[in-house]
Amino acid sequence: MTHRQIGEARDNLLLRQSLQRWRAMTVTRNTLYQRVTVLSNTRCLRMALDVWKVRLKEKEQMKWREMMRSKMKIIKTKRESKLLKDAWATWLQSHRSHVAGQQYTKQLRFRYYVQWKKQLSRIIENEIIADNFFDATTQDAAKRCWHLWRNGNEIRDRERVLTERIELRLMGGTLTAWRKKL
Repeated sequence: MTHRQIGEARDNLLLRQSLQRWRAMTVTRNTLYQRVTVLSNTRCLRMALDVWKVRLKEKEQMKWREMMRSKMKIIKTKRESKLLKDAWATWLQSHRSHVAGQQYTKQLRFRYYVQWKKQLSRIIENEIIADNFFDATTQDAAKRCWHLWRNGNEIRDRERVLTERIELRLMGGTLTAWRKKL
């Protein structure tokens, strides 16, 4: 029995020592696995956080780009609207200037027509007076009067030409001043 008891005790001791080593190894491995798991979880969490940060940054960049696109679109729309308003104002001013120029030219033509008509009627009246005078007086007196009348007409023609030139200069100066105001 003694050998048997000793064998059993040795077996029990070996079994206990093996179990204790197995437990110690298991605890060490469990501790190691827990550390590895914690490190792995931390690494995975960091990677997930990094991925999330990158995606958040991309999302913010996309949001910023969209916001900038919308702002640029608004600015472009405002600029086009302003250009359209400026073009319309320029065209309207040009059109008004053109119409005013046409009106001025029309009035100027009418004034010159009235003056021409008056001068023509004066000439006709002078011719009638000259004819009457010619019939009423002698040939010599008529010739003298006729020469006087012709000289008077020539003087009036010269005076008219001079007046027209002065009026054209005045009109040119007025048009130049008017254009400078535009």
